[in-house]
Amino acid sequence: MENSAGVSYFQNDWANHTTLHPLGLAVLLISATSLLLVPRRFAVWPIFVIVLFVASAQRLIIFGADFDFLRILSCVGILRVLINREYSHFRVNRVDVWVVAWTIVAFAMPVIRLGPGSGVFVTRLGFAVDVLGQYFLFRFLFRDWDDVLELSRCLAILAIPVSAFFMLESSTGRNLFAVLGGLPEITPIRDGRLRCQGAFGHSILAGCFWAAAMPVIAMQWWRKRRILVGFGCICALFIVYASASATPLLCVLAVVSAAFLYFVRKYVWLLRWGVVATLIVLHFSMEAPVWHLIARTGFLGGSSWHRYVLVNGAITHFHEWWLMGSSIGTAHWGHFAFDVTNYYIVQAVHGGVLQLAMFIGLIVVVFMEIGRTIRRRDLSKVESYMVWAVGVAAFGHAVNWFGVSYFGQIWAGWYAVLGIVANLPRLVAKDSERKGALVYVPPTTSSNWQEASIR
Repeated sequence: MENSAGVSYFQNDWANHTTLHPLGLAVLLISATSLLLVPRRFAVWPIFVIVLFVASAQRLIIFGADFDFLRILSCVGILRVLINREYSHFRVNRVDVWVVAWTIVAFAMPVIRLGPGSGVFVTRLGFAVDVLGQYFLFRFLFRDWDDVLELSRCLAILAIPVSAFFMLESSTGRNLFAVLGGLPEITPIRDGRLRCQGAFGHSILAGCFWAAAMPVIAMQWWRKRRILVGFGCICALFIVYASASATPLLCVLAVVSAAFLYFVRKYVWLLRWGVVATLIVLHFSMEAPVWHLIARTGFLGGSSWHRYVLVNGAITHFHEWWLMGSSIGTAHWGHFAFDVTNYYIVQAVHGGVLQLAMFIGLIVVVFMEIGRTIRRRDLSKVESYMVWAVGVAAFGHAVNWFGVSYFGQIWAGWYAVLGIVANLPRLVAKDSERKGALVYVPPTTSSNWQEASIR
């Protein structure tokens, strides 16, 4: 969660301070070495070990710049790509363009508005390094479906020990990851329930990560690893439950619903425009604006009203932020409105209409790429399932952003999905080439008939 300046409330105790626990440092050194040496297919393992088992508080301060372990690992990963020339297949596409464009705007707008001497320059530069470093690392690593399926297997297997830590936390009320710093030792309680968070900065982030990861885990189903998928998804669901947060639960419902839309995928456009038309009709037929439905649903409990206050405040105070973002914050929008738990509104407050449009445009391009791929006639049935699963994962993140502002290691899940989407043309084309290479050559007419060969 962030305030209007984009500062996480859960980072204030350890930001701008070197924090190195011997155990965390050992995990970093092993992960960095592994990332440099293992075959490309297994490079996702050290990345997600850091993501899931090391808190973001573990960091080095170098010349005033924060380098948390994931940022360090991203730099090591890019070094690996350069050494092994794993960028040779790279061809710029529209996903790359939109990621870079959004990053530039998100960096430039606050710096221009507040000035480079305000300290925001270093903060936004770190943001840009994280975005481009993680995105392009995954972009270079995913070169065929086996690479993508290794990510699926990685998350499914790691979900098992992570869920064990969450089970221990939910039964004892103590977070073992707190020993690394930056996390509360005593698990917070809300409405009588422990809100377990593991190595994540907040319980909502932990639940949202695993809710959006479930479609990726499910990709193993079509590789006949159904027991692994079952264990992985059950463990992910337990983590969502242990987080005691409504936003991850909403994400689970969203991804399950989106998964079943595969069977009517030809009519998704009709559903999409039907929803838009329904919202327009409701807006003009209701006494309150249509976004008041957020408060009426009650699905998020007391948080539903807070989400409504944020959306209503962003609309009614449009004049404050539309040009280049807001310098006066959001606290005056309503009760507790300084806590901006909506990442779309964070985009608006940070960089105005342009940054919000770039972010939404990136999401639209992601779904356009998935839609274009799913309509390919040379796509096998198994490939269509996996492409759809990637789209469902992207949809899960898009739903999450209505209820939480990402920070910390959860971003790795989104950039991994982006990296897969950006590589979809190559993944499908490479698989088609492999299938096309199996061409039957008729036997010759010689007296000793030779067996047909496979080119």
